[in-house]
Amino acid sequence: MQVDFFKFAEKVEPVKEFGLVDNAPAEINYDENQKESWNAIVKCNKRDDYQFAPLDKKIKIMESFNKEESLCECLLHTKETIAFVELKERKKQHTKQPIEQLENTIRLFKQTHNIDDFLFKKAFVCNRKRPHYNEAKNSVCADFATRNGVALHIGIEIGEME
Repeated sequence: MQVDFFKFAEKVEPVKEFGLVDNAPAEINYDENQKESWNAIVKCNKRDDYQFAPLDKKIKIMESFNKEESLCECLLHTKETIAFVELKERKKQHTKQPIEQLENTIRLFKQTHNIDDFLFKKAFVCNRKRPHYNEAKNSVCADFATRNGVALHIGIEIGEME
C-alpha cells in the first residue's frame, strides 16, 4: 500500500522558534505566551523552508485485522533534512516505547519513500515534563542510529535542521 507521509504537510511560518504540541494530532504553536504547553521547541532562525506534517491520528496504516500501525506524532522537513518527532508528556521518561514508535514510523516511511533523498536524517524524542535526559543516552542514540541509519536526539529542543 502506498502511503503519502507528506499528505497533510504545511509550510511553517518563518519565525525564530515555534512549538510542537501533542493535541492528537500534533500541531504547531507560534504563541510564545503558551510556551509552557509546547512538547518540543523547534529553533528555526526564521528559515522559510520548514514543512510540518502531522502523522499520528492523521495517517492511518492498517497492520492487520483492524489494528493500526503505531506512528510518531509528526515529521519536520526541509529540502535536505527529515526529522521524525515523537512527543511525550510524562514525569518518568522511558525511551523504549517512543523509540519503538520512531522505528516503526521510519520502517513504514522507507517502504513508500526514499529516505536517501534527504542528506540529514534525524529522529527526536521530546518530553516537556522531562526536558533533560541522561540515562545511557549516548548508547541508546548510537544503537538507534546503527539500526535505522537515522540520528536520534533526546530532549525538548529541536535545533536548526542541517
